Amino acid sequence: MFELYYRVVHSEYDDFVGQNGFFQIKCNECKYGEIYPKELETVMDKVSLYDWFERLARVIKYLSLKDYVALSDVESYNTWIEFRKTNEEVMVSIVKAEKEEGSHDIEFNLKEPIAGEWEKQVIRYSQLKTEIIEKLGERFSNDYIINLYTPNTTPDIQGVCNKGPVDYYDEMPYVFNNSRINLNITLRSIKSGIPLRCMDICAAGGFLLSNYQEDMYDVFVPGEDMVMYESVDDLVKKCRYYLEHESERKQIASNGTGKVSEKHTYDIRFKEIFDIVFN
Repeated sequence: MFELYYRVVHSEYDDFVGQNGFFQIKCNECKYGEIYPKELETVMDKVSLYDWFERLARVIKYLSLKDYVALSDVESYNTWIEFRKTNEEVMVSIVKAEKEEGSHDIEFNLKEPIAGEWEKQVIRYSQLKTEIIEKLGERFSNDYIINLYTPNTTPDIQGVCNKGPVDYYDEMPYVFNNSRINLNITLRSIKSGIPLRCMDICAAGGFLLSNYQEDMYDVFVPGEDMVMYESVDDLVKKCRYYLEHESERKQIASNGTGKVSEKHTYDIRFKEIFDIVFN
C-alpha cells in the first residue's frame, strides 16, 4: 500500500497560498516525513508541497520507462527515496548516499547507497501511479480548472477535463480567446523555432504562457506580449499571479494580438518569402 498525506500551512511569507506545509509518504507500514499537529506548525520546519508533488509526478513518468529512479529529499544532505521496478511491482527504500556537486533531484544511478530508516517495501506500480495522480488532482483541483483539447486519451485526474479535439478554424480561436491562460509546452526534442500554436493563441486574443524558447525573442517581448516560464515551479507561480492580476493579463494578451496583427500575418510572411526568392 502506498499513500501520500499532506497538510497546507499558510504563511504571510509564502509566494502563493498553499505553497508549503507538512508532507508524508506511507509505504505499507513504513512512514517517511511527519504531519505535525496545528499547535506545532509555527515551530516545525515546513517543506514545499509543490516540489514534492512535482517530483513524484516525474518519478511515475520515469518508472514507465526505467527500472530504477532515486528521488532526493532536498531538505536532507544525504537522503534519497529509491524506487526499483520489476514488471508491475516497485520496491521502495529509504537510502543514504552522497549528493555530489552537480547531482539532480532525481537520479538514475546512486553511488554506493546504504540502507536508511526502512527498505524493500513492495507495492504495485499501478497503485503508486494512481495515488500520486489522485493526490495531485485533490491538491490542485480547487485552485485550477484545466481543460485539455486533444484527441488522445489522458489519465483521469481530478480537476483536469479532456474536452477532445476542436476544429482549427471554427472552434480553436474561441477556445484561445476565452481561456484565461493558454499553455504552450513544447516537446523537449524541439530545440528551435516557434510553434504555430503560439501565433494562433495571440492572434485569437488569448494570453500565452509558454516554456522558454530562445526564438521567442525574435518575435515577442516576454512580459509585454506574452510570458515565458523556466521551471514547473515558475509555471505554477506565474499561473497564480496572472489569474489574480486580470488587468495585467488582459493587457499582455492585447499586446500580443497587436504584435501578431501588425508584424506576423500570412500576407507579411508571403511577401518576405517572395522578396527572398525573386529579389
